Amino acid sequence: MRTDGAPPRWSLDPLRMHQALSNLLQNALQAELKRQEKKALVDQIQSRKVQYVEAKMPLETAVDEMRRWKFSQMPVMHNGHPVGSISDKVINNLILSGRDPKDLARIRVDEVMEPAFPQVDGKAPVELAASLLRHYDAVLVTAKGEVTGIVTKSDLMKLL
Repeated sequence: MRTDGAPPRWSLDPLRMHQALSNLLQNALQAELKRQEKKALVDQIQSRKVQYVEAKMPLETAVDEMRRWKFSQMPVMHNGHPVGSISDKVINNLILSGRDPKDLARIRVDEVMEPAFPQVDGKAPVELAASLLRHYDAVLVTAKGEVTGIVTKSDLMKLL
């Protein structure tokens, strides 16, 4: 304490400063880890059984599969890899185009398919898949390059 009436000068103790900064960083890190733990991952909401149609199959067969599974869209695969997608929108547009339904039935899926659904790793946050679902009908889930699941808008309801 000073006797000359001047305010006290603060001496900075390096050890105390180090401990204070260390505690601050530790608390911030723990808070971030807790926040990360609360984030849902794509693995948690995906549908693991991926129904798909083959690229070379006739459109009529693909339509039968879509009806059977009650899906409005499906991935299109070739040799186990996603190469496109097919949706009721595409099929309805073909029907409404005025083409002969018998001709449409024989068209191969790969002649009318749309681009493949985007892919994300199963450890990706659900927010990533949700943002992709604003632009695509589905998102394929992968692990080590293999399709392991699919996420659609209805899967997001699993978060509730």
